[in-house]
Parts: sequence; C-alpha cells; structure tokens
Amino acid sequence: MGCTDLRLLFTIVPKSSSSYHLVRAVAFVMVGTGAGHHGVEMDSKTNGDVDSSPRSHPQLYNALFIGSDAAPSAESSDDLLPSVMRLREGTGGQFANIIITNLGSGAGVLQNECGSEDRVQDMRDAGTYPDFLYFSPNNIINSNGTQEFLLDASCAGLGKALNVDPELMDMPTDAAENIAFFDPRPRDGGRAYDDVDDVPDDGFFEPVDFKGAFGPDLWLQDWSWLQEDGRIPKV
Repeated sequence: MGCTDLRLLFTIVPKSSSSYHLVRAVAFVMVGTGAGHHGVEMDSKTNGDVDSSPRSHPQLYNALFIGSDAAPSAESSDDLLPSVMRLREGTGGQFANIIITNLGSGAGVLQNECGSEDRVQDMRDAGTYPDFLYFSPNNIINSNGTQEFLLDASCAGLGKALNVDPELMDMPTDAAENIAFFDPRPRDGGRAYDDVDDVPDDGFFEPVDFKGAFGPDLWLQDWSWLQEDGRIPKV
C-alpha cells in the first residue's frame, strides 16, 4: 500500500496490527482488549526471503504504546504470542525514545524470523543502511514482572531497555478502547525526561526532551473525539 511518513499518529488497535507501512513516525498507540494484539508489526520478507531487497527500515522516534491486559483472539494475527511490538521477517529499522507500558501477560518486543541484518543497541555498531535494526537501550519497557523481550533463536542482539515506571499523568492499567478518562502525558521531571536520545537530523523529526509521544503539550486534544467526549483533559 506504499510508504507513509506520519509526524503525529494516534490509533487504537481493536482487532489486528496496524496496517500502515511506516517509514517515519511519531506515534501514540493503544491496543484494544480481546482481539487487539500487536501495537505495530514490522516485517520485510518477500517470496520467503528474509534478506530480500530493499529491506524495510521504519524509523520510529518518540512513540507511546499502551498494551492490553487481555489475551489476543485467534483472528488478530498469525500468531498468538501477545506482545506490543512485533519485529519480524528480517526487518531493519530505528526505534528510540519509545515508551511501552501496560504489558499484561505479553512481552514488550517480540522478534522472530530474523535475517542477516545487524541487530544493535548502539548506533555506532550499526552496519550499512538499511541492513540494521537499532533499538535504543534507553527505551522504557515497563513490564511489571513480564518479559521485556521475547526473541527467536535467530534473533540475538536485543535485550536492554529501562524497566521503570514512565510516570504518566493518568493511565489506568486496564486502558483500552472503552477507557473513561486518561492523560498520557508524562509527569514533569519524571523518568520520561531522562536519557532522551537525539532524533535524526533529517528535517522531519523535531528535537524533544522527552520519551513517548507527548511532553507538556497534549497535541491529541484538538484532533480527536476523545476531547469532545471528555475522555482526555483540556489543557
């Protein structure tokens, strides 16, 4: 369906993984209960070849993923391994300033069917674009006792993230599509403002001092029915 650059994206995933072919994005994603599954699913395989060219290489800087506390339904994907991010089939990419919380019983990151791409957590170790996958060790995966990473045997390389409370203003642990009220902004001076990675200097991403999709500004309020229905604050 082509490639999409999205400066600001909000989506609730009520049934299956997001169908956008993202190249660059700043995102806020909530996974719905029951049939909701992965917040994003990145893949690259063509005709069975996990090293097919060109390799997918999405860039996701400053994203907030709110997981689901319910197990996925069978129709939600081709696997029943609950996780918020699914990276598979040889995908490359860059993922930094990410917050993943409310994991329920699933992993923060599920990775399987890897190819020859470099899987690194330091950009200095990255190979030639697009043949690497970078996942910053400064990303927050607030697992609350569950796995931060679930990796296939072919997918060694990732394993570090900060398992800390991102200290969001108001985010219930059972947040989903029927949530009555929430505020996804981080608390001023909280952990979402620590160890923030630089964004690419490419004219698309804007430098920020926070992780996740929001700082003090709740950009969602003027775009969404959620404000009209009183589900997010007016700031």
